[in-house]
Formats: sequence, structure tokens, C-alpha cells
Amino acid sequence: MEGMVSFFLLLACFGCNDDDAAKLTQKWQMQQVVNADGSVQQMDSVFYNFMKGTFTSNCLMSDGTSDNSIVGTYQLVGDSIFITIIPERAQGITYSRCFAWKDGVCHYYVSRLTNNKLVLVSKEKTCEFRKY
Repeated sequence: MEGMVSFFLLLACFGCNDDDAAKLTQKWQMQQVVNADGSVQQMDSVFYNFMKGTFTSNCLMSDGTSDNSIVGTYQLVGDSIFITIIPERAQGITYSRCFAWKDGVCHYYVSRLTNNKLVLVSKEKTCEFRKY
């Protein structure tokens, strides 16, 4: 497993534009999700953080507490970002409520990336974030 994480960290250094990597490296607050059926879900309790190949996310619970953070790796290649959750973290209430990605892996197309806005698109949904 350790070799796999190292491999993903190494890949994260290649294939990405330095400007895009710098813009992505920060904490993002999810503002809304547009599902494939067109329904819109307003959000304010899910946070993504990208830094040097490491992905972390927190999901605030309805009572205002934060459950354990979700941890993994990411790889930015051109206009795509691949996120892989560490298997031990791809389970539990937070994971099933906020992610539920098949096998702990998600592939997004980066539709928009500025210093203040991030839009990630997958087959199932479009997620809009603001810089936090």
C-alpha cells in the first residue's frame, strides 16, 4: 500500500500545469451540487483540501461537529483530477454520506479553476466550490 501512495504522489508532480497546481493547492468549500438529473443541492458543510498530492476532506455533521477527516491522494493531469481515498478511510458515516465513491476513487474533469472558484464535473454531478 505504501508503494502505491508513493506512486500516486510521484505522478501528481507530472502532467499538471504549475499555475493550475498552485491554484488548486488550498482549501475549498463546496457550495452546490448539480446532479445528472438536473436537481440542485445547496451545500456548505463539505470541504476539500488539496496540497502536494495529498487530499483531505471534512464533512460537518448536522449537529455542527466534524467527523474524522477523509484522507487520500490526488493526481492533477491536464484538465482531470483523480482522487483516491486511503482504503481504511473509505468507510463509515462521513464517507457514505459525503462521498460514497466506488472503490474510494473518483475522477473529475476540472471545468473551472481560478484563485477563488473550482468547478469539478463527473458523470454523476457537478460540484461548485469557493476558496475557503
